[in-house]
Amino acid sequence: MALSNKEIERLVNDDNFVPSEDSESEIESDEEELSDTGVNEDSDEGGEDSDEGGENSANEEEIDDPRPRVGAGSWRDIFGTDEEPEKIPFEPEREGRVGACKQARDFFEMFFDDALLETILKETNRFATEVIEKKSPIDRHSQWHGWSEVTLQELKVFLAVIMNMSLNEKPSLEHYFAQGGLYKQDFFTALFTRRRFYQIYRAIHLAPPLPPRDRTLKTRGHKVKNIVDHVDRKCRELFSPGQDIAIDESTIGFKGRIIFKTYNPQKPTKWGMRVYTVADSKTGYIVGFVPYFGKPTTDSLIRPELPFTSRIVLHLMQKVENDCGAQGRHVYTDRFYTGPDLAAELLRKKTHTTGTVMANRKNLPHEVS
Repeated sequence: MALSNKEIERLVNDDNFVPSEDSESEIESDEEELSDTGVNEDSDEGGEDSDEGGENSANEEEIDDPRPRVGAGSWRDIFGTDEEPEKIPFEPEREGRVGACKQARDFFEMFFDDALLETILKETNRFATEVIEKKSPIDRHSQWHGWSEVTLQELKVFLAVIMNMSLNEKPSLEHYFAQGGLYKQDFFTALFTRRRFYQIYRAIHLAPPLPPRDRTLKTRGHKVKNIVDHVDRKCRELFSPGQDIAIDESTIGFKGRIIFKTYNPQKPTKWGMRVYTVADSKTGYIVGFVPYFGKPTTDSLIRPELPFTSRIVLHLMQKVENDCGAQGRHVYTDRFYTGPDLAAELLRKKTHTTGTVMANRKNLPHEVS
């Protein structure tokens, strides 16, 4: 039997008041429940003393709300509660992919369209003409003897042969055009003579030359910059990523002589060219990329006041934001990139971020570390 309001009032104010037996059992059971929840008699007395000071309601809130109290704008633990972080609505500017592909050639032509190939064709023929003019007259034993301008169809065939060579490794280029023996393959000899292949191979150029007296424009990778920019732009033109995207670095295996070659003994591909990429988490499709050429790449990134690990993420996200929209997207990074500065910058762009983090990361709150 529960106590009435008058009995509760007398119990609190009158020390000589003794409730009935039925009521006493109820009080004992209530005291047992309070002790089970970790509330002792001292906390009850504190609550009675704080009634006069108007603090009783605050004590009750502390009992009902198990979350730690922290100041505004600081970190707090929300595990074990029903609270969820505020979610920014995902609003992509466009969705899905453009075009339908049935064969590998269709995919290739979507990225390497005729406009790009015409640029390569123009620069290849220009360079070959300059070389022949300097070497004129051309000896009949010269590699350039019998030169004719490359056509668009011939350039496409040349690219197909190059890609096929990567799938059929041989000791040297000469072995691909062997007329007999173990290395003979009709695919290569049916498409090109060895001399014609070597002519295009030595003449191939991708970008116009820089002005002869203006060397300020010269940077590492400037000879392939137009190709890199074109393919990077096509990645977002042909496909719009979903809400979840991931940013990481990749290594293209290479052991040739380039100054920006990197080495990481902890990676499966230890030697090669490093490329920072942003990819759609669901499909793995690369939405954008930045080749790493060393200091020139670092200097070209946005937000120079931030560390490199934050700048490269913001730079890649700017590409996605400009072409596909970024509001409401969720970026996933590993501990190399994740940090408070990056999280704050992405939040300003209305973008969520999740990632592992180093305990010694600069500006990391002690509640997290």
